[in-house]
Amino acid sequence: MTMLSLSIACYCQNAKSATQVSFGRYGSDCSSGRGACSFTVTKTGNGNLVQTAKKISAHTVELQIDKSSLTKEEQLRIFGMPLSELNPGEMTFFIQDVALLLTPETLGNLQIDPRYTQIAPGNYPMTVTNDKIKILFTLQVINPKD
Repeated sequence: MTMLSLSIACYCQNAKSATQVSFGRYGSDCSSGRGACSFTVTKTGNGNLVQTAKKISAHTVELQIDKSSLTKEEQLRIFGMPLSELNPGEMTFFIQDVALLLTPETLGNLQIDPRYTQIAPGNYPMTVTNDKIKILFTLQVINPKD
């Protein structure tokens, strides 16, 4: 089975070094359904940055993807449609089918409160411009069940 995983380099807000974000699909092979299967931010020294992930608020993260880094096939697998069907500046929604847990390392590198560990299933605002895709993820606190 082929696993779709976009490895993209990015900067974190307030971080001085580049970071690595892994972003892909969910499912046992990471190639089925809609949404992300991983979102990991680690420090690297890569200077070729085509993506960014940054903290917007205490529990909000924006992921920016360079449109030119995605093939039409990847666009279909990740977003469910070719991005050429959207008008520049048009806001739509990114569909996340299952909960996604963020690692403590990712939260630390994004300077997010470690209580906010989950991207919950749902629809997240997505804006497509001429050259970028911006997805605004809201993180949630997981309430342990007693």
